[in-house]
Amino acid sequence: AKKIGEFLLAKNTKNEKIFLAILILCTGFFSAFFSNTTTTAMFMPIAAGVCAQSEGNIKRKNIMIAVGYASTIGVCATLMGSLTQHQLAQGILSENNYETMSFFYGMKGTAILLALMMIYFVILGSKLSGKMLDHEGFVGSVGMRCKRTYINRRRL
Repeated sequence: AKKIGEFLLAKNTKNEKIFLAILILCTGFFSAFFSNTTTTAMFMPIAAGVCAQSEGNIKRKNIMIAVGYASTIGVCATLMGSLTQHQLAQGILSENNYETMSFFYGMKGTAILLALMMIYFVILGSKLSGKMLDHEGFVGSVGMRCKRTYINRRRL
């Protein structure tokens, strides 16, 4: 994880859009070979660290959801990503005399979905996030600020 973080830091921490595109590609690639839970757990702290070291150039609210989506989409690229479901599907296909799936059976569809996701998050997502709730202060701290906000909303 440290090597991946250093790679991502070295690439570009000044431009949020470039960092987001690289992060989506890396997360999607790793998720093809590991479970999406493992990939998300590995890339969330990396993304948070890069956001913290970027001196405000990269905002967490634009990055964190993209990591979760990229790992969920990337899992469909190979048979390794979601082993249990794919093994079950392979068994059902072979029992019923259908052609079984190759190892990279979902790579084309996954590449298209990751590209569409990257376009959305890089172009539209950054524009739309300015219109949404600013939760920068909430990420990483579950202290009194969150509690006060919850209490104030309940009173309304």
